[in-house]
Amino acid sequence: MKTILSAGLIALAAGTAMAGTVQLGVTPQSGGTTAMNSRVKLDTTNWDQLLSNGGSIGGGNDRQTNLGNIDNQTWAMSLGFQVGQGFTFTMTRGATVSTQTWRNDGSDPTLGTLLATDRAFNALRLISTARRNDGYEMSVTNLAFSGVGQTINGAVPNLVATRAGADDFASTAIVSSADMRTFDWTLTGTLRASRGGNTNNPSENLKFDIYAEQNGNYVIIPLPGAAWAGMAGLATLGVAQRIRRRKMA
Repeated sequence: MKTILSAGLIALAAGTAMAGTVQLGVTPQSGGTTAMNSRVKLDTTNWDQLLSNGGSIGGGNDRQTNLGNIDNQTWAMSLGFQVGQGFTFTMTRGATVSTQTWRNDGSDPTLGTLLATDRAFNALRLISTARRNDGYEMSVTNLAFSGVGQTINGAVPNLVATRAGADDFASTAIVSSADMRTFDWTLTGTLRASRGGNTNNPSENLKFDIYAEQNGNYVIIPLPGAAWAGMAGLATLGVAQRIRRRKMA
């Protein structure tokens, strides 16, 4: 179902260039096609950091890195895209820096058979997940987005999912009026995952995902200039959508 400005999507005045407007803090919409997925999970026995083409994990569709036991550790996160090249995903804690790339200028430019620049995307969907055990918490804060040459509206909310009696998810979206392959951009934030005293391995039950998606349900509505001027002060869009059901995992 397509939704308009009041539901947290972009509206542009007639005559305003379609390229160059990015709205932060948008309510996520279903129905997108994934072009890229980055993930951080708390896993005590396997990989913690993933950069994927959106296909099934393994089989050459992703890069995987074991960060060690990240329980109760604070990490700086950065995901960026460079025009004509592709994605760089970096996790940093003190002197420890882990960088994954999916770039045309890299030594291994394909994931599966795909280049990072093969598929269009107009949105980033972000989601923190905490499920299965009470006390699990995935906290992603200080999120900031920058795009070269773009007009950026709104703010990215903190995404804190805490399992307390029910599985918990916190999500938001960043939506562009143009193909996000057409400008350089960077998303940064601070990530902390906690088992809350549990001793088992959370793995996929405690994670943070970013999906680069092409989704036609983010609708851009042209408005007359006068109408846009009257709405400009009212367009406060989106906060983290809290979803307490088993979906969008």
